[in-house]
Amino acid sequence: GGLDLASINIMRGRERGLPDYNTIRENFGLSRVSTFTDINSNQDIANTLESLYGDVNNIDAWVGMLAEERMDNALFGELVMKILEEQFRVIRDGDRYYYENDPTLTPIEKYDIKHTRLYHVLMRNTDLSIMQPKVFEAMPHEEICATSEPFADLNGTIQREDGEMLSDVEVEVIDAASTTFVGSSVNGAYTVSDLATCEDYVVNANKDGVAVAGVSTLDLVLISKHILNVQYLDSPYKILAADVNNSNSVTTLDLVGIRKLVLRVA
Repeated sequence: GGLDLASINIMRGRERGLPDYNTIRENFGLSRVSTFTDINSNQDIANTLESLYGDVNNIDAWVGMLAEERMDNALFGELVMKILEEQFRVIRDGDRYYYENDPTLTPIEKYDIKHTRLYHVLMRNTDLSIMQPKVFEAMPHEEICATSEPFADLNGTIQREDGEMLSDVEVEVIDAASTTFVGSSVNGAYTVSDLATCEDYVVNANKDGVAVAGVSTLDLVLISKHILNVQYLDSPYKILAADVNNSNSVTTLDLVGIRKLVLRVA
């Protein structure tokens, strides 16, 4: 015969005095479940748990964690993900060799390390001239960007509609993996260094938080005319400013957002 690993794991938890599933949730700052469907919305799973335990406060920790409904884009449920997060956090914070804890590294060096991916490591330390940005995801060879310069600086300017250059504007450059690189404009010009040349980026600019000054009911009238094809906004700057929900078009939803801004409504 073999061994019943599930039974062994349940008994290990009981022998070592692990509390029940609900108590562990509470200990990690999560709310206690009150019904079996709170653990998993699948009625068959909920019914099975209820037939075995009778009460949600009797569930063994190992069983409850495995039965949890998976979180989005994850292999586990809420409690397991919380435990993993806490475990990795304390390992990181307690490791004096972890780069963010190293007092000899400058803020710029820490920033560069934080934004280094496996793709960057491979390209910097091998003779490869072509590599997909997400190294574990296969893609057709002809679609892979080939370049002799795997990294380059992104340069640009921030200016008003009238051509006046703006300084001290925070520039965010975001790649496909949602990694954010930050720069700032000086005399209107900005540079974000060492970006992978074979990737697409979104560039956002922000100065002094969300701009409120200058927004009025007149803007609502002008945008309404644009939406109704009565009088179009006469510059790309105005159209970009009117597209407050970043939908790549100016619609009545943008009017609603600007009206809330004018009225200071959340």
